[in-house]
Amino acid sequence: MTKQPKDTPRPKPAASTIPSDEELKKFLNFNATTFDESLANYNAMTTDELWRQVGIAACEFVRCEGLRRLQETDSLYVEDKNNDPDLVAEIKKQLTEELLRRGIGPQAIDEYCAKALSEKKEADLRTITMAKDGPFSHSGDYRSVTIRGEAYTLTSQQARMVEILHLAFINKMPDVIIRRMLETLANERLSPGEKPRSIERWQDSWKGENNRGARHALIKTGARQGTLALNI
Repeated sequence: MTKQPKDTPRPKPAASTIPSDEELKKFLNFNATTFDESLANYNAMTTDELWRQVGIAACEFVRCEGLRRLQETDSLYVEDKNNDPDLVAEIKKQLTEELLRRGIGPQAIDEYCAKALSEKKEADLRTITMAKDGPFSHSGDYRSVTIRGEAYTLTSQQARMVEILHLAFINKMPDVIIRRMLETLANERLSPGEKPRSIERWQDSWKGENNRGARHALIKTGARQGTLALNI
């Protein structure tokens, strides 16, 4: 067994590394300062606090990266401009540098962040799509979905619509602009060199009695005009 160098202490993180939603809010509020001020705060933190913050930063970076990908498809109605993965990456870097300065090995930091991400992902899968009167679950390609105990088999285009709505819901920005979602779907179906073809009505993908039932179960009108949301 290889001994840890004496100058590389490895504090034992808390038993549970799952950052709660409240902790994520605290993370964002704490870091809503200039980098100079933040760095001063990092220096004043205990090592246990730094461990917790770097785990939260790792989770928040992944969330912001996912949100950025949705924004790049132009399918989200976005008001909040503060979900910046580059900012979170810089904050995580500062936290990591402070841990390194205190003699914590980089491998220990990477392992801790990976554990935080793994536990957060498992927690999200258990809870984030739980509706007030039943759960929502899906296969990897969204072709098979279950909502409130009812199972539905979807076409590839229906599945892609539900996937877009679900990702928006997970990122806590559930309203998806219909026009932009249809543009995204049209562009995704293009062959090399083919010109975009618009899809005029999202309902056209849900024609037929069985499809209408799935549509009403899975999709609802968003809170803003011209948007849709997952019906959970």
